[in-house]
Amino acid sequence: MIKTDDDPKAPLLFPLVCYGFESAVPPKENRQGLRSAEISRECLSHECRRIDSQRVGRVDVIVKRIGRGLLLGVALALSGCDANTPLMDRVIDEDKQAVEKLIAEGADVDERNNYGWTALMHAGRIGSLEFTELLLDHGADVNAQDETGRTALLKASFAGHTDVVSELLARGANVNLTDEMGRSALHWSVTRGRQEVVKLLLAHGADYTLKTTDGWTARMLAMKEGETEILALLTQAGAKE
Repeated sequence: MIKTDDDPKAPLLFPLVCYGFESAVPPKENRQGLRSAEISRECLSHECRRIDSQRVGRVDVIVKRIGRGLLLGVALALSGCDANTPLMDRVIDEDKQAVEKLIAEGADVDERNNYGWTALMHAGRIGSLEFTELLLDHGADVNAQDETGRTALLKASFAGHTDVVSELLARGANVNLTDEMGRSALHWSVTRGRQEVVKLLLAHGADYTLKTTDGWTARMLAMKEGETEILALLTQAGAKE
């Protein structure tokens, strides 16, 4: 749960998606009925960039600058802007019976919402191994990219869902695909301090020499973020810059 600055014990009861990543996913039992309050990336992307271009996706910054009440109001006003498919909605709800029924009825597992997301990307984002496997078993494109270039692997790596990352890699996910910022799954996992994900990605051939559009390698990002253990992993793997 996200805590607000004015009341550290009060959770912010909706997921905030900024730059294509959900910064917080409430437990399943608390997600029911909250889909109408989800904010898709484009809904607030310009505001997110304006608020703090250096701290991508930091919910505490966004809440502090905008205010919890106003942000919730904007979320409600913009509900539905992502145009998620029924299959996506049921994946988010983790309703296996409904997902299987929709697929049996011919639902396209790779259908996109307004921002290029697929159901598999949502499964990666929320960290559902069960639904990741289910969608892949029914032919979901493991390397599909949304309109920012992000894949299910990038979303799962960002969020630190190690088991989902492992499954996606085992199913052929391209470990070195990058988004529009030139960031790979390795860049994002380093930035977010996801040590176990970093280990997995390196073991599957992640290219630590790749540079983002603004010139950052994974090792540079580890140094910038003070991730000493991850820095040691990268150095041990052979990263020098």
